[in-house]
Amino acid sequence: MTKKALSKEELIKQLKALAETEIPESIHMGAMCYSPVPPQAQKAKCESCGKVVEVFDWMECHSDIKKRVEEIKALGYDAKVENVCATCATQLGIKDEDGEPLFEGRLYNVFYFKTKDDEHYHVAESSDVDEYKAVLAFLKNEPTYTDYYDATHLIKEELDIIKRMTGISVE
Repeated sequence: MTKKALSKEELIKQLKALAETEIPESIHMGAMCYSPVPPQAQKAKCESCGKVVEVFDWMECHSDIKKRVEEIKALGYDAKVENVCATCATQLGIKDEDGEPLFEGRLYNVFYFKTKDDEHYHVAESSDVDEYKAVLAFLKNEPTYTDYYDATHLIKEELDIIKRMTGISVE
């Protein structure tokens, strides 16, 4: 089923409606299990400049993220994700949460998103597949999404994620 991509104004209206939605069903809190010992370092290539980086990520979920971005594109939105080194991410304006330099021992998942109304991409970094699930649920106008641990989250409680990832907010 193909759905017409909404304009930025229509998405803002949809986000406002989701934020005000009352969800009668109970919310599942998910499992409380832990991962085993982290995997050994691997070499990976920056998709922008080609630099080879030794990666020490605890959980590599780039393929899951790419699947979610493909689903976003299938809805008619202009979106892509690149796995880039710290140098390329910095050049795109990506900063550490604390304003510190980005860590050279990893690749960063840089998400590009724009509606048909936007001239330029909104750019955000996220290696958390659940944030992409939140964006996908929002774009599908679904009130909830299920995270990696099977916990259910309300979109109206994820407005900061939607704003950071897409640039769309109710403000």
